[in-house]
Formats: sequence, C-alpha cells, structure tokens
Amino acid sequence: MGVTLANSTAARIGQLVRLLGSDETGEVVAAASAIKRTSRAVQLDIHAFAAITEKALTISPPQESDTDVDLALVIKFCLDRADKLTDREWPFINDMNRLERRLGNRYVLTARQKAWFIGIFKRLRGVR
Repeated sequence: MGVTLANSTAARIGQLVRLLGSDETGEVVAAASAIKRTSRAVQLDIHAFAAITEKALTISPPQESDTDVDLALVIKFCLDRADKLTDREWPFINDMNRLERRLGNRYVLTARQKAWFIGIFKRLRGVR
C-alpha cells in the first residue's frame, strides 16, 4: 500500500501523534480526534493509517552487508526522532538527507559514515 501525503499534512499528523503522549487527558482525546479529522480530509481511513504505522515501525536495522537499504526511509526515521539526536548527529543526518534528496541512489556512504549512521539508527530503534 502506497500513500503519499503532502509534507504539511504528514507533519501535522506527526505533531498530533506526538500529542498522544501528553499527560493531559484532554490533549490526548483532542489529538486523537484531530488525527481522525485530518486523516479523513485526505481520504485516509484508520485501517490505512494503522497499516502505514505498522510498516514504518517494522523497519529493520540495516546490516553492514546491506546494499539495498532504503536510505531515504531510514533518514526520515532518524529525522522524525530529531529530538533524540545529539548536537553532533543532527547536522550529519540533516546533511545526509540533503545529499540523498539531491543525488538519490547515486549517494553512497563511506564505510565510516555507514558505521556511524547504523549506530545512530540502532540507538534510535533501541537496538543494542
């Protein structure tokens, strides 16, 4: 299933999902309602939303031997957790994002970049 949302809609849904973690019950209920409204407005039903979420949460960490890792997807995973990136990691991931967008599949990581990138990704995923 492929769903493409405008960046603004995707960002809005991301903000609302983060509000689900609030300690304020009213904010959580309001966020859930807003997610339903926003999803409905772009013809995305709750089942499609759940399927997208499941797919995003099952990204397997890249292995050193992986050559067909969807770099853009893993970079997005890291950027979606920017608040967990260190002051040194953020510019690195941001630069990778910029280069991957400009060069696409021609962008190849050096061995050192790949090791650092995989380390960041594993840490964000909670993999030791």
